[in-house]
Order: sequence, then C-alpha cells, then structure tokens
Amino acid sequence: MHGGGAIAGSIDGHDPALRALANRTGWLVAAHAYRLAPEHPFPAQLDDGWTALTALSARADALAIDPSRMVVSGDSIGGTLATALAARAVAENGPPLHGQILLYPNTDLRRGANYPSRKSEDGNIIDADSLERQIDLYLASDADRANPRVSPILADDLATLPPTMLVTCESDPLRDEGEAYGQRLREVGVAVDHHRIDGMIHAVLQMGGHTVATSRLLDRIAAWLEKR
Repeated sequence: MHGGGAIAGSIDGHDPALRALANRTGWLVAAHAYRLAPEHPFPAQLDDGWTALTALSARADALAIDPSRMVVSGDSIGGTLATALAARAVAENGPPLHGQILLYPNTDLRRGANYPSRKSEDGNIIDADSLERQIDLYLASDADRANPRVSPILADDLATLPPTMLVTCESDPLRDEGEAYGQRLREVGVAVDHHRIDGMIHAVLQMGGHTVATSRLLDRIAAWLEKR
C-alpha cells in the first residue's frame, strides 16, 4: 500500500519502486489504487485494502499465488494501513498472512504525539504543521486519531500479528514512533527484524535514482523474504 498521507500518492508514482522490488525479490507485487481523502476519509483506505487482499486470496490459483505465503507491505501511511490490514485479517478470519513489511510507518496519529524525532527531524520531507494538516484531511473526526486501526501503537493485542520487517530512517520525523511500535511488537513475542537506515530521510524507497540506500533496502527486503 503506497504512501502519501492517505491524501496523495498513486500506483503510477510508486510504479518504478514496485517494479524494482518485484525484480529484486522475485515475488509477485500487487498494488491497488485505494481511495484518497478528503473526498474519502478513513476507513475507505483500509476497506479498499481489505477488498484487494481478500480478492487476491480468493484468486490465488488463477494468479499463481501461494496463499500460505502472502505478505502485506506499505511505506509511510501505507505501512500503517498494511499493519491495520494484518490486524483485521486476524480479527475477521481473513487470509492468513505470512509477514508484514513496514517501511517508515506512521504508528501514532494522536494530535501532538510526543516523540523526540518529531522535533529533532522536523522539516525533513515532513514538517509538523503539514503532518497535522494531512491527518485532519485523512480522518473524519479527531476522535479517530485514537482508533487502533489509525494509530496501531494503541492496539491492546498485537501478539497475533505476523513476523515483521520494520525499516526506519535516521533523519525522519516518524522514526521514533515506528521504532516504538517495533518494541511493542517484540514485547508481546512478535518476531521483528528492524533496520534503521543511518543518514536517510523519509521515502527512501522512491529514491532509487539518487542514493544507493534504496538498492540496499531492496536487498534487505529480498533477504527477509527469502527466509519466509
């Protein structure tokens, strides 16, 4: 599921990165054009992800998918939606998932969430005011910010989530909330492979033409998937 704050982003914008991901890993990569806010506020994005996930599972034979090895993934808000999908799959007896790949996800959308990186890295791609504005456009009400499917770090039970690859970036305002989510997963026994990319900013997946860090990230994802 692509990033963009749930108000922007597209399959076209992510296409080069997703093709590179498929080429590097050898896995089928499925992406869908979920509805965007503010015209379609939460939970439209999660519902569209659910529709795509269940449709892929239902058509596994026709698409040559091994339904026992499906992994959800996403970058930025897409990572938030991916882990919400994983939780929904457990809660609603959906497709059994073999893992989740979360690239620099938002995990705490509460207003004024207090993480040091929100201040120390403010303005690196994301600034505090723009982040709050995006969230306001994404959600129908302020109360939604505390919904665990919006802010997954607030979920009561994370123990049923699948093995997780978590990537954070050193110079990213979202770094600390992503790492706090990884710690919560570890505390309840979920296997977490966490990698912080030193010196890198948010959205590194889409920077393949500018930095070798993207290629190294793809290698790391491929190695993680190889173990699945």
